[in-house]
Amino acid sequence: MKPDIIGNKFYLQVTNIQGFKNLVDEANRLSRELNQVMHKLNNFDLEVEFSTKGKDDK
Repeated sequence: MKPDIIGNKFYLQVTNIQGFKNLVDEANRLSRELNQVMHKLNNFDLEVEFSTKGKDDK
């Protein structure tokens, strides 16, 4: 897999289309997760859970 860059375009020859699609899908999923985390950090969205149970309660 050797990429070529011509001008402002990136060309990539792929022989395993399904494997490449899986990589792109995973990259998109991780990108969405990262964007969600960045949004929470930028907006100080905090989730706090309180419990009324003591140490001895089950």
